Amino acid sequence: MLYELFNHGSHHQADTPDNGRRAILPPSRAESLAAGPLLALLDTALLKLAPDLAVGLTAAYVKAGFERARLVQVLATAASKLGNDPHNQELGLCLLEDYLRTQAAGRDRLLLACAKHTAGHRKYGDPHEAYRRFAEALDLAGG
Repeated sequence: MLYELFNHGSHHQADTPDNGRRAILPPSRAESLAAGPLLALLDTALLKLAPDLAVGLTAAYVKAGFERARLVQVLATAASKLGNDPHNQELGLCLLEDYLRTQAAGRDRLLLACAKHTAGHRKYGDPHEAYRRFAEALDLAGG
């Protein structure tokens, strides 16, 4: 039974359109940017729901060797702001928690996965509504 479930799951993933390996293509100008401007572009890409751009910018940041704490903060904040379905926000945050807890080789892929999920998971209604209400209730600037 377990084998059948696993087999069914793998076929589902293989047959889902747009699944599979993709080239990660940072924007050409991204490699020449300092950490701050690169993170600002990433934040915009995440909140505009541009998953391929968000992954590319995250990859450029990682490749440049910038410290990861600021990147994790931008990814976590965007994951918290987007959506009105908490388990989707939770998945992005869990990827970051896994990144922070593991010492495995290739752990930076978890950052790419967080960017992809946060900007790319299916959202219903206005994905900014919940955060906007929160920001208004707490009188946060730039809500």
